[in-house]
Amino acid sequence: MRKRTGVRYKFIKRKFITYLLSFTLPVLIMGVLILTNLYRMESKQVEKRMENSIHLAEGILDGFASDVLALNRYLINGRQLSSFYQTFTKEQVDYASSLTLGQLSAYLNSMGTSRLYIDSVYFYIENNLKRVLTSDKTITNIDSMIDSGWVNLLQTVQSGCPEIFGRTVQRNAFSGESALCSVFFHFTAWKGGVVVNYRRNAIEEGLKNSVFYGGEQLIVFGSDTLPLFSREPIDPKLLSCLEELLEQPEEYPEVGSFRFRNKKYRLKWSSYAPFEATIVTLVPEWEIYATMFDNIQIIILMVLVTAVSSAILSYYRTIHNYNQLSQIMDIFEKAERNEELPSFVDNDWDLYSKILNNLVHTFVQNSYLKMQLSERKYRQMAAELIALQYQINPHFLFNTLQTINYEILHTTHGTFTTVNQMVEYLSDILRYSLGSPEEKVPIRKEAEICMKYIEIQKLRYNKEIETSWKLDPSAADLPVQRMLLQPLLENAISHGLRFKENQCRITVKVSSVHGKTRVVVGDNGCGMSRKRLKEVRESLKQTNGEFPAEHIGLVNINQRLALSYSGESVLHLYSKEGVGTILYFDVPSNSK
Repeated sequence: MRKRTGVRYKFIKRKFITYLLSFTLPVLIMGVLILTNLYRMESKQVEKRMENSIHLAEGILDGFASDVLALNRYLINGRQLSSFYQTFTKEQVDYASSLTLGQLSAYLNSMGTSRLYIDSVYFYIENNLKRVLTSDKTITNIDSMIDSGWVNLLQTVQSGCPEIFGRTVQRNAFSGESALCSVFFHFTAWKGGVVVNYRRNAIEEGLKNSVFYGGEQLIVFGSDTLPLFSREPIDPKLLSCLEELLEQPEEYPEVGSFRFRNKKYRLKWSSYAPFEATIVTLVPEWEIYATMFDNIQIIILMVLVTAVSSAILSYYRTIHNYNQLSQIMDIFEKAERNEELPSFVDNDWDLYSKILNNLVHTFVQNSYLKMQLSERKYRQMAAELIALQYQINPHFLFNTLQTINYEILHTTHGTFTTVNQMVEYLSDILRYSLGSPEEKVPIRKEAEICMKYIEIQKLRYNKEIETSWKLDPSAADLPVQRMLLQPLLENAISHGLRFKENQCRITVKVSSVHGKTRVVVGDNGCGMSRKRLKEVRESLKQTNGEFPAEHIGLVNINQRLALSYSGESVLHLYSKEGVGTILYFDVPSNSK
């Protein structure tokens, strides 16, 4: 009883663990794969979203550049700039000059009114009267402007290259300061240029709802590495850290991690060449993976539910299996004591019930005699297989051919002739056929021997036989019985091409078809009539060892195929008189 209890404990423990792992482990693996895939997808998405944020800022800067370049194209005409200069230097503006200024003023005014984020536009050519044309006034004096600091900045800008700076301007004595992003463009041939001022608060307002992450910070630095605009107000210390980073950009990758005040951020920056500006986007790491946390919770909940369900199911199945095995052990004990065996109901869905019934039937049937009978049949089949193959294995012929070859060389004083070539080919074929019948060879080796056989037949019949070999590389190393192809080629030449005058062709194809390897041999010979085809097909079914002399090779092959592959492979024959003949057979691709 104690022994039975110990076995019961070990069985239940081992079976329970097996069931539990088989139910839970796939879910765990799937959960890990899903989490890994989510992490990879989210990492890619983060880079794409940050790249989109940078493209958004680049789009704003592209608009700035477009405005300046469009204005420059309007003013690029040298004569027009000369006319403006003459107008600025005149004490009194005549009618023609007022028309010229009116057109330019209207253009500048249209820029300011058509784009809500443009604050003002200045056009200036250095003159002794310090005159400047603005988008809100036709012409004014620099000294009378509250915003006059732009003149000095314009002088520092390189000619022909637009630059952008952040500025603060006080409109009047009663209002506060206005933050501007000013784009400066210095003329190449004249002292002066244009300045387009953009409202910083309008730009930042448009950025607030234009990024994916709520906590993402998007900052654009100007040519002087000072911030132009940002999505949210910038922490001064964070701004200082970013400015230090941008002073040595070559030491920091364009995409990387950034830590500030014990918080980790994902940082990406990019240079904007037209303005020599720099765009920086920062996203908190915790916000990046916030979307993953919900999925992780769902997956963990699924794993827990599956684990509990698996434990309950595993325990039930384990106890059920043990009870069934215990019943089987009781049957063995009763059988040993010659007691009456109980009757059982056969449940199709219950594996152990089937096992139990099979055990009962086993006591009735004599399995030992069946095993002996199977072994006897196997030995008989192996003997028949060896006997069939040894029909084409006469050892003495090989030795005789070698002697003939030497005699021919002796007679021709060492000169290698066509006869020598035929003898050598035939010797190779016989040497190959004398190999162990039980040892299989790659089908490519079988093909090599058959090529030599065809060369012999060309010399024998003194005709050109065009041979096409189509050997699938995936099936080249398939092991097969020796001398399977040669009888098929012999049949094609002897009965198909022997009496054909010209254009003799043989095609050998080895390919994979539906999990099997198919070997096809076809010729364009004289073919067979329907009556003759039927007779040959009937001869292939001979199993009593009395083979017809004309087709002993085909019957031999058919028998060897049936014995080697348990009847799965047989020889198939198709022929049409005057067209040709096709022979093929299939062997399992996993045969060894």
